[in-house]
Amino acid sequence: MGSDKPPIVTQVEFLGESGLIAGYDFASGDLFIFTLEDQISGDQNGLIARRHLGGGLGGMVYCEANDMLYALTWPEGGDLGLNHEVRAIDAASGLTRWTLPVGGAVRITANPLTGDIAVPDGAILTIYSGEDHDILRQGELPAPAQRVAWSPDGNRIVAAEAGGGLDVVDAETLAQTVPTIWIGTGLDFSDFIWRPDSQTLIVGTISEDYKGTRQGDYTYVVRADATNWTNRMCAIAGSSLSEAEWEEYVGDVIPYEELCPA
Repeated sequence: MGSDKPPIVTQVEFLGESGLIAGYDFASGDLFIFTLEDQISGDQNGLIARRHLGGGLGGMVYCEANDMLYALTWPEGGDLGLNHEVRAIDAASGLTRWTLPVGGAVRITANPLTGDIAVPDGAILTIYSGEDHDILRQGELPAPAQRVAWSPDGNRIVAAEAGGGLDVVDAETLAQTVPTIWIGTGLDFSDFIWRPDSQTLIVGTISEDYKGTRQGDYTYVVRADATNWTNRMCAIAGSSLSEAEWEEYVGDVIPYEELCPA
């Protein structure tokens, strides 16, 4: 391993308080484990372990609740898009605890409190147990998900649509907690993360013209809490929406109710 070229790491994940970092090299399909401390004599920039994952990596997430690193991978060669799988890797030992076939799914997120994982395949969102990878529940999102992220409190999951929409769903019922939040028309998401309060998101976007030429990158702070939105709406409008106004602005995503105090 000493003669190998240094990896070109394209995705990284901190492994909790262990002082270790997992990094994925797109060119080789290898997973590297680095230490932040100089514990090895003549170490290779902190590299302590390496293993091959496959032909590609759709997502990688660490869960401190069960000390597990989840990697969504696919193999080299043919049948791309049909036989992707999630590998649950014990962060302490490096052993693969289980593998789970997930069809054509390319994104993954984990409940930070339980270790359960959420995997979207198109618009179908499936929640699997972090212990034995049994299906816990399944639901349909308003649109296919490009990215997903579980909130720090474990209560909600956000999914990014192509074109600039965010869908926030309840992690138990998988029903929308607020109507689709449109960040902007024609935007794609580069990344997004929940803030620790689980009420707001930091969203990175990419804007392109009709030729695919990149026009600019923008970062937004998005409120994802229904109560927060309701309070702001009432303060601006001064009264509840009529049923006709609700139909126009909210639609049938959420049943009509008078939200503002009389």
